Amino acid sequence: MLIIKKRQLRSDSDYLANYYELLVKEYLEKKGYTLRLNVDFLKNKVHSDIDVLAVNTLLKKVIVGEVKADPLSKKQIDHENSDFNDTNLVNKVKEIIGSTTNFSKFIYCWSVQDNVKKDALTKYKINIIQFWEIINSLIDEVEKLNQKKSMFVILHIPTLCYFKC
Repeated sequence: MLIIKKRQLRSDSDYLANYYELLVKEYLEKKGYTLRLNVDFLKNKVHSDIDVLAVNTLLKKVIVGEVKADPLSKKQIDHENSDFNDTNLVNKVKEIIGSTTNFSKFIYCWSVQDNVKKDALTKYKINIIQFWEIINSLIDEVEKLNQKKSMFVILHIPTLCYFKC
């Protein structure tokens, strides 16, 4: 007898997170990083994933990032910090990178209060970048290239595509 499992419906924030992961990917690639998205690992015998694993070999930097489609709260930061320090996550990063290099912890999100952002950095060394900061950075890049009269296309982000002839 063939049993077909019902497909679990994803929430709207799951779909938005995928879109935002692509935004983060474009942002980090422009900064010289090579990326892998949604890297699977086991956490407490349950499948989990690293949203963003980025490496910049020139700068010798590694970023492990989580992407959140919703505004970020202090409670979520506490939870993410425990995830960042999970032994299985750390081992997965070492397995992929091939070294014991320490990584920087980043959360990319829609919004966060300034005091929560500051606490995340001082208490857990978690850097928080909001999507508006990423978009402004990409727009600045487009404007710089526009001044050079070059063509610039951001893949997967059609609203930011810009052509200068």
